[in-house]
Amino acid sequence: MSRRRKQRWGMPADRQDPLGARIALMLVLVNIFIWLGFRYVDPLLVSSGGTLLALAGVLLAKRVETRIRKNLGRMAGEHLTTIALWGNAILLAANLLAFCYLLGTGQLSGQLL
Repeated sequence: MSRRRKQRWGMPADRQDPLGARIALMLVLVNIFIWLGFRYVDPLLVSSGGTLLALAGVLLAKRVETRIRKNLGRMAGEHLTTIALWGNAILLAANLLAFCYLLGTGQLSGQLL
């Protein structure tokens, strides 16, 4: 009698996307949902939160990308990591620009101390 391993659901472990790449892509979506969901809240607060979230996404995606490059070859999740990195980088630039603009206009109009 031979023992057979049960067939598991899902992708094999060597073909799965890295968890960091999936989280970095999820941070892109969360950042977009923050801007859409909190549009009636103080824009300076939303833009600063979005900037920090996008920065965390860029750093996480960069870390996953270096880990993929150390494996010396194609690996599952490489394209997902690239999408997450560029999406977070674009959102970081847009959020930082919005934050600086809102901070400057708040200072000039006298609404901020």
